[in-house]
Amino acid sequence: MKGDGSDLVLELANGRLIRLGSNHSPVSRRDLLAEGKRKGESLERIFWWDLAGGDVLLFGDVHRPEALPDQQWKSGFFRVPLNSPKAFQSLYEIETGDPARIFYRAVPLLTALGDTSYMLLMEEKPRIVRSRKGSAGLETLRAFPAELAQRPVLPPWKQLDDYAPLMLAVERSTMPVALLGWEGSLFVLG
Repeated sequence: MKGDGSDLVLELANGRLIRLGSNHSPVSRRDLLAEGKRKGESLERIFWWDLAGGDVLLFGDVHRPEALPDQQWKSGFFRVPLNSPKAFQSLYEIETGDPARIFYRAVPLLTALGDTSYMLLMEEKPRIVRSRKGSAGLETLRAFPAELAQRPVLPPWKQLDDYAPLMLAVERSTMPVALLGWEGSLFVLG
């Protein structure tokens, strides 16, 4: 659930969003996964999302069936216009086997202030990047003290039995666990 002025936007399930007006009745609905399809690629999974102006900023998976077999699936941050989900823009992509993917799936590392998007990239050296609406590039922001300059190494998360060892490693690590935006400021929780 996210606020958008006097409206609320709720995620129902499987990429379906509904906007409730100030009287709490539905104003509009969008199915980002069903509508986020265009020639050669489609949005397939959404793990985290936030509102960025009239768009949805999300971390999810995209499928490109016409690509080479090892390039058909990518994870990444995407900007999806609510009025035209098939016009989604890739902001930053990684391989589905990238160790950073576990961070993006597990904790909120994206936020927006107005229509500007921010992502905390859990690369080997974590960094915060900004994407201004209409811009093709990412701007790196100065953000981290020395103790957060390296990403922790976490065990894989492929099945249910992997969850307990993963959470134990997370509890023992010094790392950012959320990127939040509020009233014009960014906050990193660790």
